[in-house]
Amino acid sequence: MHASKVHINLAQWSCCSHNNDWKERLLMHETGHSMGLGEHCIGSPGDSIMNNALNGCGWIALVYKSTDRDGFRSIYPGWQYP
Repeated sequence: MHASKVHINLAQWSCCSHNNDWKERLLMHETGHSMGLGEHCIGSPGDSIMNNALNGCGWIALVYKSTDRDGFRSIYPGWQYP
């Protein structure tokens, strides 16, 4: 176990009429970083909550996708996705 922090840019959080789904994805994405995952662009948009939003990669689902879960398992062997 280790402590981690999630840093949110409050100006970005509050601007641009972001809806609750966007905010939830952002928290999931930043939590992934706090657990050791990096950003990437794999597969079609929405394939991963850790997509970097570049080159057409975006966030679609509100769940950790297979690439995210594989990343967690590589860092935390034996981890089970609920």
